[in-house]
Amino acid sequence: MSQLHILLVEDEVDGQEVVSTILEMNGMTVDVVGDGQSALTKLKSTKYDIAILDIALPDIDGWGILQEIRDSNDIANMYCIAITAYHDSAVRQRSVDAGFDDYLPKPINANQLNRAIGKYTA
Repeated sequence: MSQLHILLVEDEVDGQEVVSTILEMNGMTVDVVGDGQSALTKLKSTKYDIAILDIALPDIDGWGILQEIRDSNDIANMYCIAITAYHDSAVRQRSVDAGFDDYLPKPINANQLNRAIGKYTA
């Protein structure tokens, strides 16, 4: 897992720190942005293995970013993980239906995050 380059899109500083620390402790490279527009800009200029997308963002939400990824020829198959504090079974199902590869409720659990990343490398 240590060679992965990950884009984390999270608008809350605490969430950015928790997730990026977990990933960096496992030797991954993490770029962090706090809004959807910045995420789309990064995705155009940098190659990522995985995108971790907060569902609730101030401009373009996680579903909107995912749609842009899935509609792009270059990155349509990127592994994408949804994270959200607004967790319930309907949000989980909507995330799966939208095309997310995995889904994690907040607060993020390190073991769950590592398992989700591990699915990409399996």
